[in-house]
Amino acid sequence: MGLDAIEHIVVLLLENRSFDHMLGYLSLEQGRTDVDGLKPGLKNTWKGTDYAVRHLAERTLPADPCHEGPPCVDVQIANNCSGFVESFAAVYPADPGLIMGYYNKDDVPVFHQLAQQFTICDRWFSSVAGPTIPNRMYAVAGRSKGMRTSPPNFPPPSYDMATIFDYLNAGAPPISWRAFAGDRMFSMLRLFRNYRTAGESQIANMDAFFAVAAAGQLPSVTWLEPDYGILSSSENDDHPPTDIWRAQKLVGTIYNILLEAAHDAWTRTLFILTYDEHGGIYDHVSPANQAIVPLPNDDPADGKMTYGVRVPAFIISPWAKRQSVAHDVFDHTSILKTILTRFLRHPDGSIPPMHARVDAARSLGGLLFEPSARTDAEPVTLPTIATPPATLPVDGARALMGQGAAAAPAMPRQAVELNDFQATLKSVADDARARSPGSTLSSAYG
Repeated sequence: MGLDAIEHIVVLLLENRSFDHMLGYLSLEQGRTDVDGLKPGLKNTWKGTDYAVRHLAERTLPADPCHEGPPCVDVQIANNCSGFVESFAAVYPADPGLIMGYYNKDDVPVFHQLAQQFTICDRWFSSVAGPTIPNRMYAVAGRSKGMRTSPPNFPPPSYDMATIFDYLNAGAPPISWRAFAGDRMFSMLRLFRNYRTAGESQIANMDAFFAVAAAGQLPSVTWLEPDYGILSSSENDDHPPTDIWRAQKLVGTIYNILLEAAHDAWTRTLFILTYDEHGGIYDHVSPANQAIVPLPNDDPADGKMTYGVRVPAFIISPWAKRQSVAHDVFDHTSILKTILTRFLRHPDGSIPPMHARVDAARSLGGLLFEPSARTDAEPVTLPTIATPPATLPVDGARALMGQGAAAAPAMPRQAVELNDFQATLKSVADDARARSPGSTLSSAYG
């Protein structure tokens, strides 16, 4: 049955962590020789000092590593991924070796439980050697309009290329879909002109997802976005410096609800979990060594294109093999290829052409090869983490996330320092609200 048995595809992209950072421990500490993860001897050398991989003692990082394409990612992946420490030293000279750090099963308990029960991919690369927005554009539209860096915040960017949701809308009949976000005003979809002022029927808050999923009533395609923490302290997207247990709890909650959904919906569900990009954090597998499909004209103007750095990826479904590793090369366009193949395949087996990268991508359907839906999946145990107040003081607000945030006094909602992605989404949300006076958008946030 495989992919044909799937009626609900659920996708979640978290933020800014590499494969080795989150899952490399499986080979280094757990003895899983089937996983191409960390191994003794891996290091970066900078200014005559060796910086080896090391376990991180804290669940937060003290700084946000640079992850713009040029110059930072280019430096990081140069010479077989030997420039991560050099790049991070410009951001955090106090201890540039932190960028070589990794977490283990005690730090990522939900991931550990999922890796034991389902399939992980150790050759899933971000689509672009650059930051969040170009990679998320590839995840929904199969291209980035030539971008390998973050766009300017002003004027708010507005893209007109067709997304996978436009393809679903054009199906005969249309294919059902819905996006859910930690805060629906700050959805990545609002970067696209067709969804700038989308209402709750297209982009809803995550709480609505939990209710719909529990009832076994998800649409054919569900696109999930975490809380980016733009106007709150509830960030759970895994973007440094956020406490990684925030995202562990989010992922575990989503999975448990899907597993226990009404109407036996779990047996017809595929949950794809990955990260948009590596966030400047070390990984030992060079994307420059991976073959890439022929490039369309809308790839970076400098003509320089590889995949981005490797990121964690899970294929979670009763049709996926237990404790398995896929070594085939995937990137975010594989998500699009899978959706097109499952829901928009023509009678002759072909799918609608999207872009060169999507057309040549490998579908995830080949990882769903169990002869029948497995019945041995178990709920995961969620980490216990203090809930911070809804608002935090401006000074040091992001640094507090996950580190004593629960003790911070509640204060009136006010702006905090935003990273590039957050600032862009806030600019886009402001534009959406201005375009919809009197609508529910205009009062969605203060």
